[in-house]
Amino acid sequence: MTSSTSSSDQSHRGWMILALSAVLVVAVNVAAGAMLSAADQPIDHLESLPVEDGVWLIGNSMMGTGVDPQSLAGATGEDVVFQEFGAHYSSVWYLIVRNALPQATAQPAVVVWGFRPHTDRIPPLRGVGSTTQPLFEVEGDALYDTLLERDLNDPWMGASVSGSMGDAFGELPLAREREDSRSSLTDLMIEISAALLDRLGADGMAIQLRDGVINGDLTLGDVATRLVTEGRVQFATELVDDLQGDFVRGEPQPFDATFLPEIARLLMEQGIAQVVIVHPQRNVAEGERLAVEDAFVDDAHDWFEARGIPVLDAYNDPEIVLADFGGGDHLNESGRTKVTAALAATLNGG
Repeated sequence: MTSSTSSSDQSHRGWMILALSAVLVVAVNVAAGAMLSAADQPIDHLESLPVEDGVWLIGNSMMGTGVDPQSLAGATGEDVVFQEFGAHYSSVWYLIVRNALPQATAQPAVVVWGFRPHTDRIPPLRGVGSTTQPLFEVEGDALYDTLLERDLNDPWMGASVSGSMGDAFGELPLAREREDSRSSLTDLMIEISAALLDRLGADGMAIQLRDGVINGDLTLGDVATRLVTEGRVQFATELVDDLQGDFVRGEPQPFDATFLPEIARLLMEQGIAQVVIVHPQRNVAEGERLAVEDAFVDDAHDWFEARGIPVLDAYNDPEIVLADFGGGDHLNESGRTKVTAALAATLNGG
């Protein structure tokens, strides 16, 4: 068998796995949606809870493709947990820090969160019909309502049409339940899925599904992507050009009129240390900076520095080059390695 034929077979198997996995996951979630009741408190809608004195990362796919939690844990010697919500932005980080984090039984030593000027200059930005954001809302938050400029006619609870297939998986009922609330039905269907994938000839896929998907380290899309690309691409979101889809948008605002300073203030009030990542952007690596975005980052630096909050500025990092990007502003493996190492140095006091 020639190399090209082998590669073609591998790719074909990958797409079969992705399609089969999608069907299985949707089926499981349809069944589980009728079995699992909605949680009453914001904390119950977090999939990855902080651990006492550990490092808690919150973010979207920019953080997911930009930081490797396992490598970070190895470099710092700390417990690292990542809470990801795809196609969500600073309005959700604000809600989580304000309404969910104080309900956690364990308080992290450090919360790592971040922003991009391209997106987080726009406070109302969110995926249309996202089922996640309203779960963290608490009535009577005038600041939130003002910054969000909410149109009460927005289809809040409709089906999301934005983000990657992995993000779509993350919005299904089982994915929104806390890890300790997953039913035995989930385990059973994963076992069945793994067995079927083995029948397709996916070497080692059963282990990846059981360990990576169940533990939240991989989506089924990630597993298929690694097979299709023979490991050249690690996460499905690396291939996604973000903000392609239906999003609620608003007017860009100056730094002090966004959710960003409010997130930092809340963490300071709770006595939790924080590190803020300014995520890199492709346009900067391409030499096509926007003056208004540069000014936004400068204002953020001034605000955080005045309060002694560490900032990891990957946006202005000359070491982040075009070859470090996958799709859109998502980093690939080389970019992720650079940012993770820089974050580890920051957390280690370097």
